[in-house]
Amino acid sequence: MKAAEILDIKNLIKRNIVKGDYITLGKMLDCEHSTARMRFNRDNEEAVLAMKEIVDNRSQLIQKYKSVQTINGIPVGFAILDCGVAKSGRLLMLLITNHKSHEIVYDNASDMDSKCHEFIERILKQDKVASIITDCSIGYIPNVIKVIKSLKITQYHQHKFASRSESIMQLLLKRY
Repeated sequence: MKAAEILDIKNLIKRNIVKGDYITLGKMLDCEHSTARMRFNRDNEEAVLAMKEIVDNRSQLIQKYKSVQTINGIPVGFAILDCGVAKSGRLLMLLITNHKSHEIVYDNASDMDSKCHEFIERILKQDKVASIITDCSIGYIPNVIKVIKSLKITQYHQHKFASRSESIMQLLLKRY
């Protein structure tokens, strides 16, 4: 199935929401504190379905974004997804937390390798989750690193952070 059969790609491009192989979450959600871009492979049905899940829930996400508080530009409830997620359609790393209290609101670690669009659908149903951040957003990463370091998070349940996201975070930490 082609991406155009699942998503109205032409309309998304016209509105600057999709550029090349990226979907720009900030433009789609109409909010200044999300510059996050998510890469997706138009030839991968699972990846396009994941994008559709976000697009279909646009109004719900906008409502959450408008009312959410931020700390250092990061929404209080956030989900971090590895940038390979939407490209491959597989979930590589997930952390959903309220970083004031380090409360993990989605803790089914056995589902970490679920189909991406199904996982995003579940994430969007979590009331405490206000945003999805990907490591494609370089501007966010230093703040995300600070939050993770301040909480001394080294693993998610039994899963130690060893994904591409964590590698990128470590490299960027040296740079910043």
